[in-house]
Amino acid sequence: MNKTEKQRELREIDLKLLDRLEDAYNGLEVERWTKLKKVLGQFINELKNQQNIDQISSLICKYIASEYMKDSENFPKALIDLYYEARRINSKCEGIEWSATQAGLTWFERI
Repeated sequence: MNKTEKQRELREIDLKLLDRLEDAYNGLEVERWTKLKKVLGQFINELKNQQNIDQISSLICKYIASEYMKDSENFPKALIDLYYEARRINSKCEGIEWSATQAGLTWFERI
């Protein structure tokens, strides 16, 4: 895997998470959860602007889990599905980053 392949794969994952976030944001289940809807909108904007998928997917998981623990009754299924998708995406991103590090693609990159 070279650097451009890594970036392409991460971009594809980024778009997939963005689609899932927008689906959850626009879903009817989330309408009455105004605070959650607002935070989902912030995650969407952050993902569009910064494209920092590994950090955002981790934050999504933490936020949804925290809100679920506060009120698990009638919690939107779309957000539960988003939680599991974000966890899967986060693991995939970590794997890509680790493989790129092992291949020597990210040892001395400048930020």
